[in-house]
Amino acid sequence: MPVAALNPEQAREFLDDYCNGYLLRDFIDLYSEKSPRLVSKILVRLAYCAGSEVTYDGLARDIGASRNTIEDYVLKLEECSIIRICPSFSRNLANELKKGRKIYFFDNGVRNALIRNFSPMASCANAGALWENFFFMERVKLHDTLLDFKSMYFWRTTGPSPKEMDFLEVLDGRIEAFECKLSSKVQASRHASFFQKKYPESTVTVVSPQDCMRFFRDAYVRGRGDDASLEAYRLALESAARRS
Repeated sequence: MPVAALNPEQAREFLDDYCNGYLLRDFIDLYSEKSPRLVSKILVRLAYCAGSEVTYDGLARDIGASRNTIEDYVLKLEECSIIRICPSFSRNLANELKKGRKIYFFDNGVRNALIRNFSPMASCANAGALWENFFFMERVKLHDTLLDFKSMYFWRTTGPSPKEMDFLEVLDGRIEAFECKLSSKVQASRHASFFQKKYPESTVTVVSPQDCMRFFRDAYVRGRGDDASLEAYRLALESAARRS
């Protein structure tokens, strides 16, 4: 949200006002027969589950509504660009999760406002989930801007010792996998090695908040196919590194 980013001292007030007055405006205009109270309960529950796998059956039990009702509301919230569903990826290996989903918010500040928790990242118990939410949504925006037709998933195996990759980007059978880490010093996990044995054509990249701006800019320039811009950007990075 630009207002929150440009005026951090007023961010909490703005986000509270936004969630109370504007967040559900399109949803209610489009689906006036839906219950505002129920949709608010669903959003709060999803805010607590951001970054975790969710099921419609589990949400239905927690909220006290039917599974079909929950699924209908969640899909309509996605249509209104309030949330985005990240499905699980499978090529039908026996132990791959095939029908899982994670749900992320289009904006971390909105997610925080829904549960009234604006703790700093350094002291936030779910900082990892917030970083995942940010990375996922920024990649979604990147692919929408570039119109590169890449699809995003998460990946997990079942069984007593499950393995997981935070995100996959898939295009024409090519797989780019990502592990989201809070520290740039953390290396790829053993899950990455396991994944690449199953998908030897894949690549795995570890991403952290410390290197995300360089990472996104590089991806954008490459996606635009502008070699001159990419070379200029590379030289600028090298010059900055020499000066430091």
